[in-house]
Amino acid sequence: MAEYVMNTWYPLTWSRDVTSGLTRHQILERDVVLYRTADGDVVAMENMCPHRLLPLSMGKLKESLSNAATTA
Repeated sequence: MAEYVMNTWYPLTWSRDVTSGLTRHQILERDVVLYRTADGDVVAMENMCPHRLLPLSMGKLKESLSNAATTA
């Protein structure tokens, strides 16, 4: 892994490109998934389900869970 300055801001994508769907991105050699909640907030999470070890970006968002993705 390359050396990066941590604890600083790095641009990832334009805000207008973040939708309610799950989108996979990579920053600092780490896979992340982005989505926008119903309230308009942007959420960035590690792109890995802690239970199934599958990419969250392969899953679907449940409407009742504003802050969680499912791989089902």
